[in-house]
Amino acid sequence: MDPTFDASYRPEIGEQVTMPVFGMIQDQGGFVEMITAGAGDSMIYLNPPGAYNLNYYRGGLDFVFRKLYITRLGAVGRAVPRIEKNRIHDDRRIRFDFIANPDATYADIAKVVRNYYTNTWKTDKALDDNSMRIQLFMGAGSRGDNLSNKTEVMTTFNEARLIAERLKQTGIEQFSIGIKGWYHDGYTGSLPDKFPADAKFGGSKGLEQLTEWMKEERIALSLEDNYLDIYHKEDDGVHLRTESVRQPNGELYLHHPLFADGWYRFWLDWHRLSPYVVDKKYRGKDIQRLKDLGVSSIDLRHAGEILFSDYNPKSPTHRVKMKQIYDKWLMDAKQKLGSVNVYTGNDYAVRYADRILEISQSISNDYLLDEQIPFIQMVYHGLKVYYTEPVNRTDVPQRELLKALEYGAIPSFELTYRPTNRLKFTHYDRLYSSQYEQWMPEVEQGYEMWKTVLYPLRNQLIINHRKEAFNVYATTYEDGTTVWVNYGESVYKNGDVSVDPIHYSVQQGAAAK
Repeated sequence: MDPTFDASYRPEIGEQVTMPVFGMIQDQGGFVEMITAGAGDSMIYLNPPGAYNLNYYRGGLDFVFRKLYITRLGAVGRAVPRIEKNRIHDDRRIRFDFIANPDATYADIAKVVRNYYTNTWKTDKALDDNSMRIQLFMGAGSRGDNLSNKTEVMTTFNEARLIAERLKQTGIEQFSIGIKGWYHDGYTGSLPDKFPADAKFGGSKGLEQLTEWMKEERIALSLEDNYLDIYHKEDDGVHLRTESVRQPNGELYLHHPLFADGWYRFWLDWHRLSPYVVDKKYRGKDIQRLKDLGVSSIDLRHAGEILFSDYNPKSPTHRVKMKQIYDKWLMDAKQKLGSVNVYTGNDYAVRYADRILEISQSISNDYLLDEQIPFIQMVYHGLKVYYTEPVNRTDVPQRELLKALEYGAIPSFELTYRPTNRLKFTHYDRLYSSQYEQWMPEVEQGYEMWKTVLYPLRNQLIINHRKEAFNVYATTYEDGTTVWVNYGESVYKNGDVSVDPIHYSVQQGAAAK
């Protein structure tokens, strides 16, 4: 989805496509097609039997040369569809690989894609530093007018230190900390001008002291950085008319935040900063100030999850160019600070990122798909470090921890020092339960799972994944180790393998013993 074209009228149902890959397995083998150039302006299409009067499934990859958009004729005129005037100039290329194996499965497709990325990216093994992640949310602005608006403080820099100390006291020794919403006025504050760190959280001095303490304690610390979002009007340093993203009809791009019930706040208009303005006015200064504070890692918001177009006449940017801009931002941050992480994990960003945060673990809910497989994880495990969505933000935390084992994903949590109900009237009202003391049992459980099962397998490739029975899955690694997960309500037995309900079992391979 290109948000510059696709208006936010209703929530998108389904997971984002992060790899331009389509494949199929049949009785005697299969094939996989990958877009190796031009993926930013392409689509995957799927049709069931009966569509177009064809009695078989159809699917494949399509390239887009001109995009369709909606505009209005006059201020109150009807909405009409239009096609953009200029063609998208980019190379386009599809690669086909064929699998000749009567016992082929989707694991063989994942192997082909993994080998392609390994050879193209010139990468071999993932970072060894892949400990469990605790993300701390600092605060956000309340939903009020200019007189009643205030910043709700959820965690200060000193309280972040107290949480880290508490984790160590419980025996959790290997973990990393992410800091979210630390900048001036909190998460939906005065971006893109984020410095100094808000005094309510402890100010830049408090952030510097936290950074120093984390280094002394050998706890990896990462700060979320956001170059693109604008949550305010003209009076805060950004000239919207000339410096923000525009749609193809010339109008300003508007982003409406989601309500907790899944619908958009149409009366609240947020914007996005044009990338050429980011480079001209903000990015260089941001990185230097973070470096001066002792920060050695950032979580770069949007670079791995949103690829958009910009029709600002000063510097029009198609998605192919935006991808190149992201590449430059990621490489520059990594060179100057030491480490850079991305959310979701679009493949162009994963190439340069050290870690993938909040990787998808959910089915797309497309009506054609009736089984869920960890295809992305089968490609990346052993090559890139990746984390679950914060467990405390999911519907069934226990199931999410089990899925982390099935998918080889490191558990993560998004926590606060203070009670979560303080976020009720802020624009960050989808974090329902986060007070760290309440989640310590799940954090300890997730840590134990990671330490005993996932950490020894951190550099192993996933070579197979299969459904053994209803609600029972097995994931096999290159050393022969198999992790069995049972989501069902009865004991699963198969030979010498026994898995209790809502539990897991590990069968070590010969090479691991």
